[in-house]
Amino acid sequence: MPKRSTAPVQVVEHINYSFIPNHRVTMHAMARAKLSSQESRVVIALMNQTNGYLREEDEILPSFWQVITLMSVESIHHTLSRLIKQGIVVTGKEERARYYHVAHPNEWSKSVFAPNR
Repeated sequence: MPKRSTAPVQVVEHINYSFIPNHRVTMHAMARAKLSSQESRVVIALMNQTNGYLREEDEILPSFWQVITLMSVESIHHTLSRLIKQGIVVTGKEERARYYHVAHPNEWSKSVFAPNR
């Protein structure tokens, strides 16, 4: 039998969730969206890199996209292009830096969502 730990158990009284301010709306929209697995991976990674760290937007280099999504640079480029075209991801450029953030679901293309049943 495994030996039981005698260390005291720590009780977490309060966890401060700050994943994204409108996470319920965004996550509900993602559940209804017709996104590929790669698109979902990029959106989740971007939400974590922005609002997960209480940032409105973040500069994410291609090499870092590879680390957080385990996708090739080519796949990331094509996936980001699709997400930007659909209005899910918004990008901006400041000097040489490219910044990204996830748009509010009201701004996403209606064609992203599966039809109501």
